[in-house]
Amino acid sequence: MSTNSRDEGQPPDESQVARERNLLSEWYIRADNTEFAHDVAASHYFRRHYWFGVPTVVLSAIVGTSIFSTLGQAQVSALWQVLIGLLSVSAAVLAALQTFLGYSDRAAKHSRAAHEFAAIRREIQQLETRGINSSVEDELTHIREQITMAGENAPNIPNFARKEAEKREYRSRELLLDRLPFNFTDNA
Repeated sequence: MSTNSRDEGQPPDESQVARERNLLSEWYIRADNTEFAHDVAASHYFRRHYWFGVPTVVLSAIVGTSIFSTLGQAQVSALWQVLIGLLSVSAAVLAALQTFLGYSDRAAKHSRAAHEFAAIRREIQQLETRGINSSVEDELTHIREQITMAGENAPNIPNFARKEAEKREYRSRELLLDRLPFNFTDNA
């Protein structure tokens, strides 16, 4: 049974259909921009994960090799001991920061959120392939629930990613409207 506010036998109210199309257009743009912002954040955090991870591995390998190379020596110079000590502490600090900052986890969460908003965007596109010539209240309710759930599950978008998405939206809003798989400006 449909939850549409009109009777099944009545023709669709053109103004209602137009309002629903405009709402879908806004949701499509928001989902697209939110997906983009989460992609920016995920890429940023993946890069940070590697910035901390690779030096940690390299320093740990150098320290481990250095310690083994000095095991057979009767006496190790003070400079060599200090250098190995500094490298060891640096590796430990980088490993602790990498764990504390959780860049890998942050990247995965933003990547997951981007995929959820991409799925919402694709669902809106799929809805248009059917043609929006009548009220789509049920579909709107479903998409609204998906948007709400995706927003609740998503991590907060960091300011740098939000600003990047806002710049993109400002530059490309008209292009994005032209790119939509449907034309919401028509009333039919």
